[in-house]
Amino acid sequence: MRMEIKNDDDGTTEEIDIVFMLVSRTKKELANDWDDDTRLVEREKTYVYTDMDAAVHALVEVLSNEANHYSEMPEYFQSPHKDECDSAFESEAGRDDVERLEAALYKQHLLGRGEDEPDIIALWKEQQENDGWDREGSESYREFMTILKECDVGITSEQVIENARALLNNLISDTDWTVTLSRENKVRTVSEPHQRYFYKATVQLKVARSITKTMLDWDGYTEMINGWRYNQTKEGKKKIAEAEERHNDLMTYMGESGLTSYSVSEDGTYSMWRGE
Repeated sequence: MRMEIKNDDDGTTEEIDIVFMLVSRTKKELANDWDDDTRLVEREKTYVYTDMDAAVHALVEVLSNEANHYSEMPEYFQSPHKDECDSAFESEAGRDDVERLEAALYKQHLLGRGEDEPDIIALWKEQQENDGWDREGSESYREFMTILKECDVGITSEQVIENARALLNNLISDTDWTVTLSRENKVRTVSEPHQRYFYKATVQLKVARSITKTMLDWDGYTEMINGWRYNQTKEGKKKIAEAEERHNDLMTYMGESGLTSYSVSEDGTYSMWRGE
């Protein structure tokens, strides 16, 4: 995707290419066939998208998988013959209640908490710790179920797509591409099944820009701009003034002491001497 950026420092503009990357990492603990030992296998794949729409649809898949990971209830929740119950919800909730909770959690994990919506994610965490079988515990459960049943758990494909597009647009617009090569979004857990051996899969979204400079030229260019910007700040101007005052004091000392030459090291140390 091509976009034009403006350097506010000197007013120049530049066209750059923006690419979107989904970096998938998996870690698996596998059993050896010949003994009881296990081995850890790690893999990384990078999926690169140059088209915004393609990146949006790829991100939708990641966000949906992540939301599903954090909203799916254990299967025994829906069983009428639970062996044991750790909370009031597990004891009292039916299949429809569990499915509605999953839908509410899925929506908030995917789209975030809407305006005037109750925080179902936080309320559910409280209920997971509600193991009281007394009157207070029962009232807490009933209040939670009343809130849950009044929640709008509906979600459309348009909402999901626009949410992913907004995430990408914000990542682009919130970045100063004149001095930044890439931005990373948070690491998202997309799969972590409970099997005999360890397995975990994550995906991270990255956005990067193209450059025409060499690595050394780019580093020098960005250091120059960042240095100039710092010097324009209140703190930078103060340090410049202090350095100038120190230099003037040392030059006065050099003259009064009959010294004729000086040098300054990289750490700002002055060396002075009297020439022949």
